[in-house]
Amino acid sequence: MDKEVHYQIRFDFQIHKNLKVVINKSDFDDLLCFDSIYIERDKLQLNTINLNSSFFSIEKKVPNIIRYLLSFNKEKVCWELRSQDKNEPDPKFDCQWKKGKYLVNDNYENKLIFIILESPHIDEYKDGMSPFAPAAGDTGQKIHKYIIERLSSIFDSQLEKSVNYNICLVNPVPYQASLGNLYTGKLKKNLRDAFWMELFKFTQSEFLQIIEKNQPTLILNCCTKQLATEIRNFLTMKKVENLYSKRIEHPTRWFKTDIILDY
Repeated sequence: MDKEVHYQIRFDFQIHKNLKVVINKSDFDDLLCFDSIYIERDKLQLNTINLNSSFFSIEKKVPNIIRYLLSFNKEKVCWELRSQDKNEPDPKFDCQWKKGKYLVNDNYENKLIFIILESPHIDEYKDGMSPFAPAAGDTGQKIHKYIIERLSSIFDSQLEKSVNYNICLVNPVPYQASLGNLYTGKLKKNLRDAFWMELFKFTQSEFLQIIEKNQPTLILNCCTKQLATEIRNFLTMKKVENLYSKRIEHPTRWFKTDIILDY
């Protein structure tokens, strides 16, 4: 009986060397067909792709940001968004400010709402692999379009109308786990999830620090099912307290009226 062939990608994540992720043959073939300086087929193990060590270097990290200021307008009796950079009411998503302000471990005057995404994809990089910002494409457009409606209708009891909120976009894995710049076509979810799970082993401590230091009022876990469960289990295991967290649909599906999900 012929031995089953396993296809894999060998890579480094900064100080962590010789890591491996098993992938399917279809994704393996698609990656090899793509002409990239980051990909090389191993000369001895033909079932292995070697990923250039610079792909997950610190220079490729997409920063977590504060994109919006959310405040309640007492005269109009409604919530309003303002851009963090220019403090403009009703900002347009296609403006340069969508890059937002860097989220740092600091004592912010406003309360914080964390939108937990997964990891950056193609739109979150410019000029090839130069990091730009989280949710810089369709995901960000859907957040921009629906955020007030969804927050005010679903989480109104958790929001205080007398205070302002910084809306923060946070990637637990702030690197391109999808390898999206290394193939054409749609996002390869199985590939993304496999790399995300491996990379989260090394980024989870920073993710935890961001949450513990900033103590967000509300955490919206917008990851897809497997990764959302991983985030929930991680925060439970670490006994992160005094947090109101809900799993909701990924922002690309916020057009739905019911976006609350069970784990």
